[in-house]
Amino acid sequence: RDLGPTGLIRYRYDDMRAGDYLEAWVAHLFLNAAQLPLDQRHTVWHARDGRVAFPPVEQAHLRLQELLELYREGLNRPVHFFPKAALAFQQGGGSLADARRAWRPAQPHARGESGDPSYRLALRGLDDPLDEDFMRCARTVFEPLLKHLHHARVQEPA
Repeated sequence: RDLGPTGLIRYRYDDMRAGDYLEAWVAHLFLNAAQLPLDQRHTVWHARDGRVAFPPVEQAHLRLQELLELYREGLNRPVHFFPKAALAFQQGGGSLADARRAWRPAQPHARGESGDPSYRLALRGLDDPLDEDFMRCARTVFEPLLKHLHHARVQEPA
């Protein structure tokens, strides 16, 4: 129902979050893997703080295969993929410092991913989950996404 003659259009009245980027990206990859007409292989996600868009993606089926392999791996063991920290890592040019700020924010009332009960249970006994596995997962998921992403931000009121 969200697919029109110019592509897929989705929206959510909230600021863009890592999960929104992922949802838009996966839907976009399926749209492109289905090999619809080229003018329908666009995705736009409208949010309160702006808009993101994805143009057509060559070899979308390969990107989907990479994501499915990571998913399959996660069915067998906890993979170190944390969307907020992974997005911060990739947006920061591979900076673990940026990932750590998203994982465990310095502000006393800010919620980081480290406080998520499911992560705490799956990672119990592990000193630092932001390791090589985390960096591999972050790159696998967000590197192609950010490469194709077109941003348009809403201007802040003066």
